Amino acid sequence: MPRGIVPGIRDRRAAAELEQLNREVRRTRGDVRMSRRGNDRRIRARFARVQRSTDILNQGFTRGRFSGMEVRVRAQQIRSEIRDIQNDLRGRGGRGGRGRR
Repeated sequence: MPRGIVPGIRDRRAAAELEQLNREVRRTRGDVRMSRRGNDRRIRARFARVQRSTDILNQGFTRGRFSGMEVRVRAQQIRSEIRDIQNDLRGRGGRGGRGRR
């Protein structure tokens, strides 16, 4: 995502990581809207938190507030939260489970 705005972008890898994260957030947004379990308040609240932290990360990186290292670590955390949300939407608890049988 943040490509042209950063003149001397310090960390290509962090930028790539952010773009990947943004893609995943967009995809999950679609999943949450489509799914009927997406109306579940808990899932909506968790996804809102993911969006907020992703926004902070995007802005912080483009304005040079976070180092590349930090961005990668945070992106990793957000990504695992996204994975949990997607598992919940599929009707499974986030940490392995048999799903709805």
